[in-house]
Amino acid sequence: MPNLFWVALMSSMVAVLGACGGERGPGSQVMARVNDAEITVSQLRVALKNRAPEAVTQADLHQAVDGLIDEQILYDAALRQKLDRDPQVMQTLEALRRQVLARAYAERTLFPREEISAAHQVEYYKKNPALFQARRIYHMLAYSMPTSRNVALENELTAAHSPQRVAEILRAHQLPAEAQTLTRAAEQLPLDDLPRFQAAAVSDVLITAPTGDSRVLMYIASIEDSPINLEQAQPLIERYLVNVRNEQAVAAFLKQSRSVVKIAYYDAPGANQSREPEPETTLARGLNQGKAVLN
Repeated sequence: MPNLFWVALMSSMVAVLGACGGERGPGSQVMARVNDAEITVSQLRVALKNRAPEAVTQADLHQAVDGLIDEQILYDAALRQKLDRDPQVMQTLEALRRQVLARAYAERTLFPREEISAAHQVEYYKKNPALFQARRIYHMLAYSMPTSRNVALENELTAAHSPQRVAEILRAHQLPAEAQTLTRAAEQLPLDDLPRFQAAAVSDVLITAPTGDSRVLMYIASIEDSPINLEQAQPLIERYLVNVRNEQAVAAFLKQSRSVVKIAYYDAPGANQSREPEPETTLARGLNQGKAVLN
């Protein structure tokens, strides 16, 4: 497309992307056409929804419009093959529809609107020094461990203070001794494990709790201090606290809703018998569903 098109588009997009597009308003402005299909500003706004309007460059617009054109070409090809009537595709579309509607309800009805106060952000900063003032980056060697506990083996490993000794112990117990190099900042570690890492020193060995069918043994090769000041931390803290608050709101709604709706779990598809949900299981399931909505 000629550069003149992109210059004209750039001159209007900051205002248009920030506006609410109606069917016949600014959002219906046509950016491109693929046969009879129109690519509109509304579609472009969705494609660029994670970008601040003033940060969108000509190259970004070019890439976004071309991406929508490519998508329309593939969409038209799918319709010609009647893939919209394929049972598997229809099931996927219905699942996506449910997810989009569930998230829209959570966002518009359940999520609190109040801002996280600066005082609350400062309080969180002060209460979590391992994530901020005393933040560290850990360089480690990671080894896979079986989930089954072997106290004697674990004691041997935690007493080892070199990768060579760790490998010797693992081989003696017929366990894999190949290490993977990992670098993890404090915020990338499980919060429950963070106090152990904060108290650890170079050459210490830490063993994580079971996850799936394995655990991880971590030999700390080096530690790098990397503090974050309050000004840097506040946007991160605000986003985290908003996410936690939203998750709690969804969990509370699901818990209350499950107390008034009739739910039956069936042991197998087509089975005639059902079972009532156990209270603890109900809450756990509700929390998991709430997290799925937030993600």
